[in-house]
Amino acid sequence: MAEQIISPGVFTRENDLSFLPQGVGAIGAAIVGPTVKGPAFVPTVVRNFAEYERRFGPLNSETYVPQTVREYLKNAGAVTVCRVLAGGGYTFSSGTTEPIAVIVGSGSAVTAVAATGSVNFLSASLSGSHEVQITVTPGGTEYRYIASDPAAIPADNSPVFFFGTGSTIGASVTSLAAKITATSIGITATNSSLAAAPGTILGLTASAAGIAGNLITVETGSGGTITGDVALGPGYTNTTFGGGVDAAVDKGILVGLLYPSKATGTPSLETTALSPVGGAVHVISSSFGITLNGTGVTSNSFSASLNPANSDYLFKYIGYNSNNSKDSATSYSGMPGYTFLNFKKLQSDALATGDLSGYGIGTGSTVVTAKMSSTDCVFSGEIGKTEGYGYASTPFIQSQIALGRKDLFQFHTLDHGKHLCHEYKVSIANLKEPADIDGIEQYSQFSVIIRKTMDKDKSPVILEQYNNVTLDPDSPRYISRIIGDRYPNYNETLNKVELLGNYPNVSNYIRVAVSDQVDQKSISPKLSPKGFKAVSNTFRTASLSVNCIFPSASYEGVQQLGTDNTYNSKGYLGFKFIDKNSDNENFLQPLPDSAETNISGDFSVEDYSGHPSSSLWVGSLSASLSNDGSAGPTNGQIKFTVPFQGGDDGLAPWTVKNIGKQITGPNLYGFNLSATNKAGYKAYKKALDILSNQDEYDINMLAMPGVIHSLHPLVTNAGIDMCEERGDAFFVMDLNEADASVNTATTNVSGLDTNYAAVYYPWVKVLDTAANKPVLVPPSVIVPGAIAASDRIGAEWFAPAGLNRGILGNVLEAKIRLSQAERDTLYNEKINPIATFPQTGVCIWGQKTLQERSTALDRINVRRLLIALKKFIASSSKYLVFEQNTLQTRTRFLNIVNPYLESVQQRQGLYAFRVQMDEANNTPDVIDRNQLVGAIYLQPTKTAEFIVLDFNVLPTGATFDGAGGAGGAGGGGGY
Repeated sequence: MAEQIISPGVFTRENDLSFLPQGVGAIGAAIVGPTVKGPAFVPTVVRNFAEYERRFGPLNSETYVPQTVREYLKNAGAVTVCRVLAGGGYTFSSGTTEPIAVIVGSGSAVTAVAATGSVNFLSASLSGSHEVQITVTPGGTEYRYIASDPAAIPADNSPVFFFGTGSTIGASVTSLAAKITATSIGITATNSSLAAAPGTILGLTASAAGIAGNLITVETGSGGTITGDVALGPGYTNTTFGGGVDAAVDKGILVGLLYPSKATGTPSLETTALSPVGGAVHVISSSFGITLNGTGVTSNSFSASLNPANSDYLFKYIGYNSNNSKDSATSYSGMPGYTFLNFKKLQSDALATGDLSGYGIGTGSTVVTAKMSSTDCVFSGEIGKTEGYGYASTPFIQSQIALGRKDLFQFHTLDHGKHLCHEYKVSIANLKEPADIDGIEQYSQFSVIIRKTMDKDKSPVILEQYNNVTLDPDSPRYISRIIGDRYPNYNETLNKVELLGNYPNVSNYIRVAVSDQVDQKSISPKLSPKGFKAVSNTFRTASLSVNCIFPSASYEGVQQLGTDNTYNSKGYLGFKFIDKNSDNENFLQPLPDSAETNISGDFSVEDYSGHPSSSLWVGSLSASLSNDGSAGPTNGQIKFTVPFQGGDDGLAPWTVKNIGKQITGPNLYGFNLSATNKAGYKAYKKALDILSNQDEYDINMLAMPGVIHSLHPLVTNAGIDMCEERGDAFFVMDLNEADASVNTATTNVSGLDTNYAAVYYPWVKVLDTAANKPVLVPPSVIVPGAIAASDRIGAEWFAPAGLNRGILGNVLEAKIRLSQAERDTLYNEKINPIATFPQTGVCIWGQKTLQERSTALDRINVRRLLIALKKFIASSSKYLVFEQNTLQTRTRFLNIVNPYLESVQQRQGLYAFRVQMDEANNTPDVIDRNQLVGAIYLQPTKTAEFIVLDFNVLPTGATFDGAGGAGGAGGGGGY
């Protein structure tokens, strides 16, 4: 409100006119490439290497990005890191990239054959798991035909099964003696012999009791092939089972999974039929012979066992790393595969008991291997998303049993990648039920605790803890408000990163996603977190050629620590993590699309007894709960832990990650950059498209360490285009492979013409402090750091080269010691040499851009001068947008720009300059178009790259003109 002055007097007022428009803040390079961890395709500013390690992980032998960031941050205040992950996902397909499943089942081994007929069975719904199996033994060879519907045997009144013979029984067979075997089901044969004529019927009558869950076995005493149908009497519905064969076992359980590993091409991992060693017949406690082979790999036969204590233990022998048999860029010897899943406890149980009867498999211990059938197993990362990479997620946290086990909320990691499930877990504790809180219609309150995955309950490693959170959307303690629910999502249509969610992320590790019912307040406030939905299987057993089940996850149902059976209030229920008696680590792997729910089912604290010693919570609770869900275990014991599942890098597990001299067009860090339809190219192009947004990402340099122009021109050209379109970033580009000669380098640079990029030669050796050994790296790993050092010593307009600002102090040696002639050849072709001089070490000895024309912009210092000037002036001029186009506004502009350019001139960046913004370039027609036009004229300083010294030898008696004089015997004369 304007001040109203009525009576006379002296009035003083303050007007703060000292405001200066903010110029350019801390600007740094953008480093693009894969990292150990971190958010994918979210450019993130880090200001020191410790912060980088926290967000993106440590130095790593499979990527140059960490080393590049570390070298750069030694001399710069900030860097923008954009992590690249694979967007294509991967698929295991029958006949191409199948894994090998190791399965243990009951019964003896059976020959696998194609079905010769069809079996019709009653399609009836039964409780429990049942199986229809018809075993036929013509000529002494046993074939087992399994119905595809496990609920195939009716349990009602005396169904009548008819087995009809077809016309393909051998002509020499005159009678067919049928032997019916079953266990306690009272099956009686109505006919004991049959003629060979087609269509003769053998009727089998089953008793009313005890038929469900048992097998019906039909054996023929003579040779021949049986075709035909099993039919039902009148009133029953038949469903056709079009063949299908159980290759080896009545019912198997997966005990391990081998993934193929191969450097190039399409991986293929195969195994021969298992053979007994020492007379054993497929018994788990004995060794068996196995041969692994595949396309382009060396066949390897060996003896192995499933005893983890043995030296020939199968999974230990094969190894656990996809690179475990790599001996060059293109070939393998040894193991063409590696262990992905390994259920050691399950194997130990089978060894101890001689069978897996405790797992519902029955007696016996047959070992078989299986591959993909006709069903693919697809891994594409986030469920329902097209990207191949994904963040990790917990199963939904659920409410109490009495109120219907409703989905309440779940957690997602902020970062992406398969490592996440092995890093974090979430515990729910300190529950306060609505009945325990004063007021009407109160919501429950509880704590969310983020912990390290492999910590122990007795000494938890707590990363973050959020207390007294609630599911009330109107409360300031609402779980989404307290933890945060925002996440970036790349919108391919808009070519931008969108930020979805409502509440800023407070957590550094996770975000929360509540169910729609919770967020809309459409569920009862009495609901409390009491458990979680079933975990998912990390591989689809339905895709395998042998009928088997995925092992059950293990849940902790007793509140104790260790195995001494003593109650301890520190103990958490829920998913077991560190436990030698648990195979749960196999559930912390990437998840396939349409992942199967594990047979362990949903977890709830109400399904367990706590601990008898606690005197707090004893007995089964499900039946004792009241309708409002308030009854149940003492709340101090309602504490459980839930895992993260499904984080994925998007790279197929068999992918070998080439680096250094092994880099090829189709393989850089495992990414294929050879064509525009390859996932690797799309990933890098996506990162560049995101960074092209000047308004959101302020950078002045670009580096993609390891992306080499001679191998990956599609990506390097996209990097050049991005820098040129932005107009404010300079691209430090890798030109050649590690072993390229000088002549090769000059050939590879042909056709490049831009002043927004520069290349260097050769590669250099630096010390990898993580491995404590020298490693060979491309120039883009160390040149950005050298440019940052030059900026720190001088400014952007000083040449980042020479003995003052181009020394590469962290470089051990250049791969090639260049001669003067070689340096001349390289510099003449716009390639900046990395030279080695005695006593001074390795340094950059050139500062040319890739521009063909001989202008001021063919030098790096001039291009970077213009980038610096444009950034400052454009940033400052933003404050003039929408101001009046008057003399006062123009004067404000001049008062901003002139002092800045004067300072640049004083710091040796300019010889001279002039700034014009007046009526001459702001004519009435320009003003009418709502434009404010300025003109800036610059004379950039040039560097002394060629110093010419003439040494003139004069005769005795010659005189020297000039201030230095002739000099005497004891002193010089002005040299």
